[in-house]
Amino acid sequence: MRPIPSLPQNDDAAVRSDYELQAWVTELSSPEAGKLKDVGEDGGGIQTFEYLVDLATYVIFTASVQHAAVNFPQRTVMSYTPALPLAAYAPAPTSVEELPASTELTHLPPLQMAFLQQAVTFGLGNVYFTRLGGYDTYLNEPWFADARVWPALEVFQKRLRATGREIGQRNLSRIPYETLLPTAIPQSINI
Repeated sequence: MRPIPSLPQNDDAAVRSDYELQAWVTELSSPEAGKLKDVGEDGGGIQTFEYLVDLATYVIFTASVQHAAVNFPQRTVMSYTPALPLAAYAPAPTSVEELPASTELTHLPPLQMAFLQQAVTFGLGNVYFTRLGGYDTYLNEPWFADARVWPALEVFQKRLRATGREIGQRNLSRIPYETLLPTAIPQSINI
């Protein structure tokens, strides 16, 4: 493990004076850029180390775990078009009465559109380019130059491996759950 430099921890003053952090939160909330609402503390910007940790956690979770939870099940959940068609191909019913059996299939997509839905959802649900916590996988040099990152990253990677092992153990006695295995979560949105 790399040595941890001796630096102040949880330093609110350092957070407030870091122009790159302040520019980042400005960009996140800008109508021309990130378009996020309610980002920043009183008066805008990041005022405390605690808020910085919460905001970074939110961004990382949203771009990795939450995206994986929504994106990757598409390849299986939406693969049978009649169960989850992306559109209706007949006029909507005009009454609450039950539709006659002869009209049930008219709302389903034509065969070519069903194939297209399958191809799109299969493609969206199968692109795995990176792995959460694996920043240096495709690089010849370290992604992070700041040595303070490495100890925290090693702890994070260790926790991801432990979580993967726990899910693997649980999968031995149930229908396997694979959507949010840490090894199946990209570190950001791939598509």
